Amino acid sequence: MEWFKKHWIMYTLVITIPSIWFTVIIGQFGVKLKLKSPSGDLTKVGIILTFIVVIAIFLVNGYRNWISYSKEYDQLLKLNNEVTFYHYLEESEIALNNYELATLRSKIAQVYNHQIEAPKVASDPNQQLTRILEKINATMCVFLSKPGYKFSESDFFITLAYTFPCHETEWMWLEGTQEGEISIQELTSEEKRTTFTYLLHSNKTYYFNNSKVDAMQKGQYLFNEQEQTSFDDGEEIGSVFCRRYDISNHGKTYIRAILSISTNGKKFVDTMELDKNKKAGSEGIFKANMLNITKERFGIRICKELCLLYLKFLAEIEDEK
Repeated sequence: MEWFKKHWIMYTLVITIPSIWFTVIIGQFGVKLKLKSPSGDLTKVGIILTFIVVIAIFLVNGYRNWISYSKEYDQLLKLNNEVTFYHYLEESEIALNNYELATLRSKIAQVYNHQIEAPKVASDPNQQLTRILEKINATMCVFLSKPGYKFSESDFFITLAYTFPCHETEWMWLEGTQEGEISIQELTSEEKRTTFTYLLHSNKTYYFNNSKVDAMQKGQYLFNEQEQTSFDDGEEIGSVFCRRYDISNHGKTYIRAILSISTNGKKFVDTMELDKNKKAGSEGIFKANMLNITKERFGIRICKELCLLYLKFLAEIEDEK
């Protein structure tokens, strides 16, 4: 292929030979060169030479196409190998993270049952969780943005609340996060119809609604004051997605957490896009991506840091004794 690029003038001349041969040589000088008879029929010499010209052009083009296809095949093979390699790395990373999470769950059970002392946690789980939420925010901007429908980090409100059921602790926000104007006590109160209470009293591990208005009307979301004002003014409210994490060992739940991802003034899936495509298809793709992001991609990391946060909590209890 490189030869054809370097000698493109020669190749151009070669592929124009049939046109020159039939229109000029055969057409204008064929009789004089005894390539055709006065009646216009090709002579034996004309037939042989024409056959040679056609075969030569066929071979040149065939060789060029073969080189081109070979190069494309090599590129495709290389791309396939890269995809396989990264897929293997991804699966390996997920497997290692799951193994580490299982180890932490086992360690928590041993500490809780006073089989071992709580290990000292040198890292800062709160800080790590904050960084994870920041990365989720950045990821949301990338995979939701489309031409004419862009997202910025300020369009999302991402929070994490957690509790330690075995110690009957109150629900707490991750340091530095808070669900707007509504307190965590309101969001988890059985008297309130919120997404949190819906998740806590159902068998579902996640909740998704592309419309907060629809979620509110179903009794599965609670407007804050700003959202209520926007709703009264007929403005767009946004969407909501929540994921519940239960970290357990042998049937005992040590940590329960809820990750909340919502938008302000924009929906996860544009209403115009839903009008053009099947609603179930567009929202289904989004939901599948969100489940992947909040489970395999970032979910395992969240659970690992929550385990470390709980081990730190257990160590503080031991120190107080």
